[in-house]
Amino acid sequence: MASASALAPELEPELVSSLELYLCGLAIVDRELEILRGASPLRAAALVGRAAGGELVLIEELEGPPEKTALRALELAALAREHAHELCARFDCANGPVLVLLASENARELGILLAPLLGEHMKLFSYSLLRTHSGSRLGIAPVLGESDFDKSRSRAEFLEAFDAPTRALAESLWERLCSPALGARAEIGGTIVRWSDTRGPLCSLARGEQGLSGRLSGLDEPIELVNTADARGFLDAVLALHLERTLRGMESPDESAPEAAFDPRQPVLSQAEINAFHGQ
Repeated sequence: MASASALAPELEPELVSSLELYLCGLAIVDRELEILRGASPLRAAALVGRAAGGELVLIEELEGPPEKTALRALELAALAREHAHELCARFDCANGPVLVLLASENARELGILLAPLLGEHMKLFSYSLLRTHSGSRLGIAPVLGESDFDKSRSRAEFLEAFDAPTRALAESLWERLCSPALGARAEIGGTIVRWSDTRGPLCSLARGEQGLSGRLSGLDEPIELVNTADARGFLDAVLALHLERTLRGMESPDESAPEAAFDPRQPVLSQAEINAFHGQ
């Protein structure tokens, strides 16, 4: 794959981080998926991923004029649908697949052609690459389908989707997660809000079975947040993860050097900062 592609190996971490806003817990598990029919292999995906809840994700790039790429998208959708059961079994996934399509050119026109299909099982993203002497950066944006217009796009829209008690809990959590003690930034995706600190994704909030659910980075299972006690426990877990990352970042690669030893009895955050994080 050419270096100008969103699928270039050096861009994979950035691609996964961007797509995780729309596919919680996404991780790449394999590459270059082909389905053999007789002697003719059919390329089904460049990247194979698994999202939260054991959802299979197939990622492919589309290149060429809209009419050609729309036909290719239909072919990929047919392959994914026809072989869904065996693909889920092969990659130990509980459901799916979700087909994620990437397009750098003609994404708007392609989105119009595919609009009735875009949604839960097929997602289209436009992307662009920014190049400087220091390297390339990837930017992606979802192309909305007919079923996407009811999804949250702003803080107000995200919060308005909940009933009053859940909304109040979500607002409180939002404020705490934006606390200076974490120094985290919020990113609003299709159905989730993710907070990232300087070391990457930290946690996220989304609609849960009982109203609101939280997820810590690196954990597959969501945490149902029903009341203030649940919220406090989630915040404690987020803060613990942030502190663990901070401590690891302060450790020297040369563990044998005595002057590099870190004293865990000395807090990274002051008690006042921890209290501020919890709104005390």
